[in-house]
Amino acid sequence: MWVVYAGEEPVSAHPAVPVPLAALVERADLSQRMRPEEVPAVKDRVAAVKDSAAATARKVVKRHR
Repeated sequence: MWVVYAGEEPVSAHPAVPVPLAALVERADLSQRMRPEEVPAVKDRVAAVKDSAAATARKVVKRHR
């Protein structure tokens, strides 16, 4: 769920949901907001998932040796 802000005001949510924006952000930790330039690129997110999966696989192999 992404909430789009204009300054401090929520203006829309993506994907669209049948819940008022005020209710969506009522208890949100706004210090966790990310600006578009702060969101990791898709290739970086994919690399992070691959690294995590490889690390998990190494742990599993190590346990069974």
